[in-house]
Formats: sequence, C-alpha cells, structure tokens
Amino acid sequence: MLSEGPRLEFNNTKPSFTVTATSDFQGNPAGTAPTEVFYAVDDWRFTWSPKALTVKGNAGTAKVTVPAALSTGRHILYAYVSIGDAATVQSALFCT
Repeated sequence: MLSEGPRLEFNNTKPSFTVTATSDFQGNPAGTAPTEVFYAVDDWRFTWSPKALTVKGNAGTAKVTVPAALSTGRHILYAYVSIGDAATVQSALFCT
C-alpha cells in the first residue's frame, strides 16, 4: 500500500523522494513483501521507471531520484509496487 504524502512541489530540477511499501498479507508468507517500485512523473501513459526496494521483514524502502530534469513547481507522481512478478505488455508479446 502506498500512502499519499504531501503535495509534490519541487524547488529543484532533480528531486528525490523515499518510497516505503508494506505488505498486509496475513502472516506475511514468503514472497509477499514488496521488492520493486515503478514510478512516473506527470504522465502515466509512457515510460515507468523501476527501482528495487531494500526489503526488511514485510516492508521495502527505496530512495528515488527523478532521472530527467524537471521544471520547478507542481508535479504529479504516479507509483505502484510489485512483489517481483511485474511484466510488461512487450514481454507478453514474445511468450511461447
């Protein structure tokens, strides 16, 4: 589960943020801790950037620096986490 944080407003062109994701599966069975976050800034329709999470128990954390320079001001951050089973549309096209 990702929590909504404060308004995303940058005063620099290469901002960073910390992602913390926690598994709520009862009993925390193996393989249910979040291991990866995918994020996009300002537009969810194009490239999503992956970042591995450092996992401890049922939670994962990562510090992410936005790779492309942004203008200062307000932006929208889209993010979702995975337990390592994420795939892309492109990878589904080449299944045999």
